[in-house]
Amino acid sequence: MTPTIRGSALASYGEVARSLGLDPVMMLRQAGLDPQALTRPDIRLNARRFGDLLERSAAVSGCLTFGLRMAERRKLSDFGTLSLLIAHQSTVRDVLATVARYSDLINDSLNLTVEEAHGTVVVREQLLAERPGVARQAHELTVGVLLRIFQALIGDRWQAVSVNFTHPPPADLTDHRRMFGEAVVFNSEFNGLVCDTRDLDRANPAGDEVLAAYARRVVDDLAVGGVRGDAHGVRRVIAERLPEGRATLARTAVHMGLSARTLQRRLADGGTDFQTLLDEVRVAQARTYVEDSDLPLMQVAQLLGYSQPAAFSRWFQSRFGASPSVVRRRPVVPRRPVP
Repeated sequence: MTPTIRGSALASYGEVARSLGLDPVMMLRQAGLDPQALTRPDIRLNARRFGDLLERSAAVSGCLTFGLRMAERRKLSDFGTLSLLIAHQSTVRDVLATVARYSDLINDSLNLTVEEAHGTVVVREQLLAERPGVARQAHELTVGVLLRIFQALIGDRWQAVSVNFTHPPPADLTDHRRMFGEAVVFNSEFNGLVCDTRDLDRANPAGDEVLAAYARRVVDDLAVGGVRGDAHGVRRVIAERLPEGRATLARTAVHMGLSARTLQRRLADGGTDFQTLLDEVRVAQARTYVEDSDLPLMQVAQLLGYSQPAAFSRWFQSRFGASPSVVRRRPVVPRRPVP
């Protein structure tokens, strides 16, 4: 199943493209996307092609902050039906939980996780459909939109403790400083935000339990009924649990409310299996961490679910035909999994 993204993700694309001298209709056609999505937010688009569109738009326009400029112009209402549910949650914490729960209504390839400890909250985002090494614009758009959601509820002057990106910094940080202040961190181990726990417990002035309950019923009619027992749903759970070392068939099945046998059968019906999906997610994340960040390789191993660096190195060698240190210096094409 090809991950998709709603046409609403193109909100502000046309405005930014035209401001930089691009023809948005032509750019969408060249990316193999339906230009009608510019005016029809309900249309589903190929998520990988959408990411390619952002990267090509940045390259052709010469604007390396194309995705960030899109995020800066985004409004809460751009989420369509989901915006009603978000807007009427009681607290910012409830808003964040709602965005995480229903993120696949916006973008099938988006995986959001929330970790809380010692007075801070880490909001991580992962894009499962990204092309290794060419996802800067999509990550900056996604993280920027998360920040805009917080600002819409807390106030335009709100800033995160830190705004984190795995990719290196651009030569010019003007746009990043304008949007994120001094808190932006590059070459980080994750893409996302770090917030003060107290900010999440702030009351939402627009919170309304009755309207929220109504909106939830409407949104649930659009949703797929929780985590799906298909290949895409499994990839999302794997991506979430890899750093914990808990991305096993048994634990994934429990997380999805299924038996391991039932999950295996559903995946087989879709022409795949758990080990193949685990390998796909690991390959995508390995390329990002090894090629696009300066994280120590021992830390990369842990993020990919390996407690021993040697085991990670053996897996990496089998998939890429070279050691992680070599690939970091000279990217190579991954091999097919060894049966």
